[in-house]
Amino acid sequence: MAFERFYITDKGSALLAKAQIGEKLIYTRAAAGDGKIEKQSPTTLNDIINKITDLSISELDFSEPKIASVQIRFSNKDVQAPFYWREIGLYAKGDDGKEILYAYGNAGEKADFIPSYGTTPTEFVFLMNTIIGNATNVTAVIDDSLIYATKKDIKAKADLVDGIVPPTELPAASDTTLGAVKLSADFKINSDGTLSVDKGKIGGTGTVPVAVTENQVAVELEFPIKFNSCGEAIATDDDSGTGIISLESIGGRLEFVARNVL
Repeated sequence: MAFERFYITDKGSALLAKAQIGEKLIYTRAAAGDGKIEKQSPTTLNDIINKITDLSISELDFSEPKIASVQIRFSNKDVQAPFYWREIGLYAKGDDGKEILYAYGNAGEKADFIPSYGTTPTEFVFLMNTIIGNATNVTAVIDDSLIYATKKDIKAKADLVDGIVPPTELPAASDTTLGAVKLSADFKINSDGTLSVDKGKIGGTGTVPVAVTENQVAVELEFPIKFNSCGEAIATDDDSGTGIISLESIGGRLEFVARNVL
């Protein structure tokens, strides 16, 4: 955006002063407009000059000392005609509950052109950094329906711990829930990403190919089996095995299937 500076209004300064001694400072919303500021002082404004649309607050961050970073979401969904986004206002209230124009910015001739929603749907988030000094009771009215993820959010979510997704990020798998399965000592993961099985336990080659597609990971598991004297299908190491057991996806679940058993 082309906003180079934000001004705390006179009423905003008065509210900030009260916040230094314990009063609440609650950011309520923002608004975008195309008003041109002529001889007015930004600090004396009680509202933006020509509002086009209201904006919601999606996050409030205090990472920097004495600074409140207000994340604002812009959408032209309710904008019927294109306009030049020239001004922005941040609104707040204190203990008395009266909403005021807290901070204001105007881009002047550097205003950004915003098309109508019917022409080009446009959505993004941006930050307004405001000084809060020693105020400790600073909050915001957050619109929980906003589900935007910033690059920082995505990077934090994608980060691994020593190359492994932390267990806390994965649910445990069950017969009704997709999730993580802990391998027994009979299995190991090879350096090439394949899964190997101790063939002394199951017979056969002991290699389990893992195929990765765009939407899923498929495991192809086969080993020789035969019937024992009790009529049970068992794994075997010798050449007497006549059939195979396959781990197959059936109805969205992984199941062992015996085939070609004589």
